[in-house]
Amino acid sequence: MNSFEEKRAARIKRLKARAEKVRDSAEATYREAHDMASGIPLGQPIITGRGSRTIADINFRNKIHSKFEKSFKQSKYADELKRRVEAAENNNAISSDDPNAIPKLEAKLAKEIADYEELKRKAKEQEVKLPSYVRANTTARIRAIKQRIEILKKRSERKDKEYEIGEIRVVECISENRVRIYFPDKPDAETRSLLKRNGFRWSPSNGAWQGYLSSAYKIKSILGD
Repeated sequence: MNSFEEKRAARIKRLKARAEKVRDSAEATYREAHDMASGIPLGQPIITGRGSRTIADINFRNKIHSKFEKSFKQSKYADELKRRVEAAENNNAISSDDPNAIPKLEAKLAKEIADYEELKRKAKEQEVKLPSYVRANTTARIRAIKQRIEILKKRSERKDKEYEIGEIRVVECISENRVRIYFPDKPDAETRSLLKRNGFRWSPSNGAWQGYLSSAYKIKSILGD
């Protein structure tokens, strides 16, 4: 398992832990609300009148309602987190951040070509013609994988680059597939909004605005140079 895969596994583990924590909280809140509600005799109406007892009864029932509502929201959020965990675990897409992306894509390409050749062989044996949509879809997938491999190979030949635009420092980190912008001071609201619209996010661990390497070409237009 390389560093990218380790980070991916760690993210999934954190997401699982978060989902379990939210689920436990939802169940605890529900039990608390249920216990409070069980103290009210079945069918007992709200105490009427103007005294403090009436207000206390209403407040108590409102608190029960709020806790039930909170538990339902927490449960719904836990379900969403669980779906995200399952999606992350089942995501077989090859990320450009993966150091082994090129060999993985080459293996994928080889399988696509082999499967296509097998389809053509069977069609020939059965004396049938492959549907045009099958040929078109397969060749499109093969072409896309080849193009992606070529892009990643060209990127791997590049070197890390650092340059300045005025007082702003820019670092293109090839190995991490990231570009980082270091401002001398906090950028104004308009610049921050422009950065976000162009895919940059603040990275506290790096102390910089960070985006994917493919966004590097946008920097000069963002900074107005």
